[in-house]
Amino acid sequence: MHRRTCLTGSEYDASYIEIPACGPADPDGRNAAAILNAYVAAAHVTAFRGLLLRRLVVIALAIWLIGTFSSVLPRLAVVAAMLMAACVAIWAFALERRAHRALKSRLIP
Repeated sequence: MHRRTCLTGSEYDASYIEIPACGPADPDGRNAAAILNAYVAAAHVTAFRGLLLRRLVVIALAIWLIGTFSSVLPRLAVVAAMLMAACVAIWAFALERRAHRALKSRLIP
């Protein structure tokens, strides 16, 4: 595998990475397919996390505003909703980190 990249943590400052398939090291192309699959999965999880966090922030802000300026929601319900939003956000970050680690383990043997 020829790399023209600099890997730093979970971020990839890469212009491109060459993955030779069907060569002597990877005769049937499975390694190249696995790397491509891990890359696409990491990109999907990153996009999912970004969209999810935007929606969570809007929902949490709306619940906080409703709970603060009206008597519709009790304070305990607002706190519980914020904790649930935080748990979902942490879960999304964990999924993204796992996907990026899987990609990194495929790229660096």
